[in-house]
Amino acid sequence: MRITIYFFAVLLFVACGKKVAPPEPSEKEQNEKEQKNVVSTRTVVDPKNRQDTVFLGYILGQKTKSITKQLIKNGDLLSKRIERRTFTLSMGGFAQNIIAKGYPLDLYIGDKKYDALLSLYDTNGDLIEDDGMLMSLRIYIPGGALERADIITELKKQYGKPNTPPQGGYKVDVPQEVNAFWNISNKAVYLESFSGFMVLIYEDIIAVRNKNKAETAAKDSEKAKNRERSKKTHL
Repeated sequence: MRITIYFFAVLLFVACGKKVAPPEPSEKEQNEKEQKNVVSTRTVVDPKNRQDTVFLGYILGQKTKSITKQLIKNGDLLSKRIERRTFTLSMGGFAQNIIAKGYPLDLYIGDKKYDALLSLYDTNGDLIEDDGMLMSLRIYIPGGALERADIITELKKQYGKPNTPPQGGYKVDVPQEVNAFWNISNKAVYLESFSGFMVLIYEDIIAVRNKNKAETAAKDSEKAKNRERSKKTHL
């Protein structure tokens, strides 16, 4: 009896002292870990973890000409030249026509094809007609509520649950018309909808912030100069 107890104690000591490798994570656990890593890039604008690739392979903060040229060659963009289209913008009971400029393209979402227009903007907020450093990319898409729902569904598949625009000097284009917004590190993706069309926007949050801050500083400087000049012209 004593021998049996002693032998069991030796086995227990050996088992306790031996390092056992942790079990391999299951596929579910691995997917959850990867999802957490993806989520960690959302809502946090991190210049060290830039997410710059956007629609059709354009890259935020880089020159556009070579990509545009290749897309035209491949037939992804349907014209070599910038075209103009008129859209009716309805807001607050008022309507007005706006002119958008860009490259026409066939945009396929799910089982539908849209006659869309692609516009590129540089770090000054100006339309890129030849080449420039990309800050914002906009896709004008005809359609209403049904089309909007389809597009948002597809965007959720790509970017997950929508979140909210970050603070600190960044503003979306038309806040009251934003249907869904995603913040993926420095990259913003959001959809605006109007009466008969939508605008899908990809842009660099950091570049937009820098532009807004520069414009605000310039305005403040001009106001300060005007205040000094006004001292000489009392009414």
